[in-house]
Amino acid sequence: MLLGSGTAAQSVAKHDELKLYEAAVRYIIAGEISYAAECLWRITRRDIHILYNRALCYFAAGNFRECFNLLTEAEAMLSQDPATQRCAPDTVLQWEYRSDFHLSPMMEDAPECIKALQILRMKAECSAKLGLDSELNDINAALNCRYRHINNLIGRNEDEDHGN
Repeated sequence: MLLGSGTAAQSVAKHDELKLYEAAVRYIIAGEISYAAECLWRITRRDIHILYNRALCYFAAGNFRECFNLLTEAEAMLSQDPATQRCAPDTVLQWEYRSDFHLSPMMEDAPECIKALQILRMKAECSAKLGLDSELNDINAALNCRYRHINNLIGRNEDEDHGN
């Protein structure tokens, strides 16, 4: 065995994982979810952004239980409250609150407040699909009831509960 060969193999593996991750993000953006999954499931690390993007693949495939489980695991890794002060201008934040555009890939170097928002917004969608009303209401409260799509999910679940 050559000296340092273990270290070289580890750095190559980490470099390959970075390439796989970058490819997965590009595939998600292109809508090629199965290709993204091929890349993501070859990565051995279980970091927040990897778990989230795996969850996004499950969400796209309609496996909301597995999606929810991965999001719960990723959420446990957060160290920041999602209601932490944001830096974006108020007009942009107001657009975000009204927007339904939130199921995008998570970037590795995104600020943790954005990671928390992405996790909770998709977790709200899963909670609604799984009929987890209490979880959905907890997420809505954690986000200060600001997001229209979550308020709409709550309204839809209430309508279904009342037979409408």
